[in-house]
Amino acid sequence: MNSVFPRKLWVYTINAMHSNRNSPIDLDGLVFDPLHALRVSKRVFCIAPLLEVLIYILRGALAASKTLLSQHILNNPLLPCEKNPAAPIYPNDQEREELKMALIITQESAAIQILLEAALLRNITEEDGHLAERKSRP
Repeated sequence: MNSVFPRKLWVYTINAMHSNRNSPIDLDGLVFDPLHALRVSKRVFCIAPLLEVLIYILRGALAASKTLLSQHILNNPLLPCEKNPAAPIYPNDQEREELKMALIITQESAAIQILLEAALLRNITEEDGHLAERKSRP
């Protein structure tokens, strides 16, 4: 099914893993903000196969977001201001490209940071569990 309807399957999977079922995520929301993929139940980060699926979806959502931003820049060319036709409303093309790249890098950095923190919390929880086991043994 992933080869036929990958994005639809991503949305179904994220909504199934989501801890708050009252506000389902749609495809546009996932592409617009790929970090929605990481707003899942904490249990997902503790189960390796589910985490692997989550990372796969996250990579796809980040790539789709990157494409969306590129298309947005192409579909919305610079327009001159009515008061001063020589001055563009938006920054020049180079600045727009730099802003796009900064947003993409920020999204990717935030995703990596969240995944690292989840892994760190998982390791701390596992270590606490092992310490509790050792203390309870005679």
